[in-house]
Amino acid sequence: MNNLSKKSLFLSLLLFASLALIVSACVKKPVTPAANENQNTNTATTTSDIDASDWKTYRNEEYGFEFKYPRSWVYDVKNSGLIKLKDNENEYYLEGTAIYPITISIAKVEPNFSIDKWVADFTKIKNDRGGWMREISICCGNRAFQGFDYLGEETAIFRDDVVYKIAMENLGEDQANQETQGIYDGLIKSWGFTN
Repeated sequence: MNNLSKKSLFLSLLLFASLALIVSACVKKPVTPAANENQNTNTATTTSDIDASDWKTYRNEEYGFEFKYPRSWVYDVKNSGLIKLKDNENEYYLEGTAIYPITISIAKVEPNFSIDKWVADFTKIKNDRGGWMREISICCGNRAFQGFDYLGEETAIFRDDVVYKIAMENLGEDQANQETQGIYDGLIKSWGFTN
């Protein structure tokens, strides 16, 4: 082989290896946490660290549920099926827009609704986004599922013909996410039904 052929072969292999490295870095791989692993590894606050003894209680008589939230937080009821929560002392921004980092939406499910199909669809969406989904224990023996991906975290609680979805936005900043994660976890832990 002459020097020109060796150089061409070497440059071709180098170019191919570089392209392969770039492509593999851009491909998202699903993340599945190990069993019994603390799934909120980026948070400094765990649910057991949260002192909710001085939190206020929000009660919704129409849908028969309640939860606790910090005194410095406020809620805005957009309609009977949408509640937004934010810290009254700190603004949270997502792409330059002030947001409510935690939202709760309530909706009746269709008569032909299949929870198993919903779980399969929810799991696929979360896995496609590099996240996870799991069934969790929550008050009163209702079925509940929690999922996480780059957009944030979501918990869905099924009771009779209603689904209660509690969502937390990914705020993009570690400190803001850690603080909001603690509030979100405390809200989920304090969730209860009143009727």
